[in-house]
Amino acid sequence: TSSHTEMHELLLEAWLPDIFQRYEHGHPMPDPQECLDAMAGLLHQHPCDLPPLTGDRLWTQARRLGTRSAGGTDGWRCDEFKALPSRHFHWLALLLSHIEDTGEWPHSALLAGVSLIPKGTDGKELPLDQRPITVLALVYRVWSGLRYKDLLEWQESWIWPTLRGGRAHQSTTDVTYSVALDVELCRLKSD
Repeated sequence: TSSHTEMHELLLEAWLPDIFQRYEHGHPMPDPQECLDAMAGLLHQHPCDLPPLTGDRLWTQARRLGTRSAGGTDGWRCDEFKALPSRHFHWLALLLSHIEDTGEWPHSALLAGVSLIPKGTDGKELPLDQRPITVLALVYRVWSGLRYKDLLEWQESWIWPTLRGGRAHQSTTDVTYSVALDVELCRLKSD
């Protein structure tokens, strides 16, 4: 369908009961403290010292934005944001440092847009045949990309060696290949 209203109604019909109203239909709300108590033996504190945000680091990170990447909900397009003079990124560093210190983001930076992308090429347009892609503010994307890189070394100091996703030089595909190899070895042994 090309009707936005009809697509929205189909989306609500498909997703509202199981996703957006999950806890209104008899599923108990998760208790964060109960989860922390259950995981207490697995959780350990690992202090993290982040490098300071600087205009130069943010400017370099902004240069990594793809030319075909979607613009942000803050109204910036990638090419416009990348064209800003470096001094603007120094001011942005001051703002983002304040946000990190206080934990309070401006409301406009918290807005997100969601686009639906078809999962396959079979031409189906039903909501469950779509993959939601969330688009955030460009400022947030630049900040989070930089902080993600800042946290990789710290993460390696505590992460379980068997975890693969979101790690440098690791991939969830590694697990897939390992399982496929185990299956193949079992098949060879049974022959």
